[in-house]
Amino acid sequence: MKKFLNSRIMMLVLVVAMVFAMSVTAFADTNTVNVKVQFTSQGNPIWNTSTPINVPMGINITLATKSYFTADQFNSATINPLGTKSSVMDAIIAATKTYIPNKAVTTGVDLAPKYGNPGAYIKDVGSYTSYNQYDEYKDDNGQWWGESVGAGWSAYITPAGGTETSAAEYLSRIQLHEGDKIRFDYSTYDYTWKIDGPTTK
Repeated sequence: MKKFLNSRIMMLVLVVAMVFAMSVTAFADTNTVNVKVQFTSQGNPIWNTSTPINVPMGINITLATKSYFTADQFNSATINPLGTKSSVMDAIIAATKTYIPNKAVTTGVDLAPKYGNPGAYIKDVGSYTSYNQYDEYKDDNGQWWGESVGAGWSAYITPAGGTETSAAEYLSRIQLHEGDKIRFDYSTYDYTWKIDGPTTK
């Protein structure tokens, strides 16, 4: 009988412990979203991120964290539709701060994009800086072409259990979700397209 009671007591203790652990986890999950960030160049890991960096982010953050916005931009539902919710951009910036010294980050805000919605973006990280050179030329057949040559950063996001897709809008507009993996890639590009004739640069 005593052995039976001890077993019952032990089972009760285990159940209570499990419930407590689940409660703590649930509580943590309501305040923090855990994601991974990897930095790459032309698809190859840089800065020792063959194993992505674990980045716990507060689900709700303040203007102090979203300091790439002014106060007015932060409070604008058009420019910052996430409000206090943490974004892909916030996780990337947080990852740069795990290095000693921190990787310098240059950001910008596009208030009137030619396509899509306003938002903030990352221009430079560390020594990897974005640039663009535009030129126009006429080929041997008399066709005019526009050409952009440069380099820049692009984000690729893999949701938990999903597949990697490229970010289709400014990173400040993309909300974080538990288990997201973010690959931030620096790559060169060379785009050409037909134009009707020379334009004013």
